[in-house]
Amino acid sequence: MPKEGNGKRPVVDGDPEAKQTLDALIQERTDELLRVTESLVREVNEREKIGETVEEQLRFERLLSDVSARFVSIAPERLDGEIENALKRVVESFQVDRCGLLRVMPGKTSWLITHAAYSENIPPVPAGVELPRSINPWGYDMLMEKREVVCFAKPEYTPAEAEVDRATWKEWGIRSNLVIPVVVGDDVAYVIAINSVKSERVWPEEFIPRLRLLGEIFVNALERGSAERALRESEERLSLATTSAETGIWIMDRGTGAVW
Repeated sequence: MPKEGNGKRPVVDGDPEAKQTLDALIQERTDELLRVTESLVREVNEREKIGETVEEQLRFERLLSDVSARFVSIAPERLDGEIENALKRVVESFQVDRCGLLRVMPGKTSWLITHAAYSENIPPVPAGVELPRSINPWGYDMLMEKREVVCFAKPEYTPAEAEVDRATWKEWGIRSNLVIPVVVGDDVAYVIAINSVKSERVWPEEFIPRLRLLGEIFVNALERGSAERALRESEERLSLATTSAETGIWIMDRGTGAVW
């Protein structure tokens, strides 16, 4: 007895052609279901990525706000510790392996890692010693001369001119890198860098202006701290000189006649 089919033709037991038609229909429906499922999975993944990006941006905004508040009137002797604590927060919050601040030395022939933070089991980089321009000639030119960001997910993505730099990155275990110049006055005075060592990392564009701003907060605090220390040392020398000479110093405002 014939069975009702899909409206195209009846399916009869033992009918090879009808069975073939039914198999084709089932495969068509299965393929369609797979396409819909894959589309839904992609949509969910995209939403999750968007959610992660938004959450990452919010973490950075909170970090910048907190750091800005803490550095407003910080004492010079607390400055180094606060910078390293902030770098540790960058490492922890954004799951990177290293974060450091480097100062460009006079003459622009070398730089010095002044502050750094690391994730667990990550080897340190040579902080506190001058690093010659020759170990990163391409990167140095990009940062110092062109004032451009050095950013890569893989060292192989950098141009042929970066061959020497790639050897240094390999020695330091850097798999992905983001380095941003920080300008003071008319020159690049510092750079702030984050490294990924354990795995490769694609750096979101949103990282760059926020990380630059973080570097500017650090550098402004360092410049202010340096000026305050210089003023304090000058006052101490002046006080010592007047005490030794058994003299006093007075200052008169010619406009008001007030005397200090």
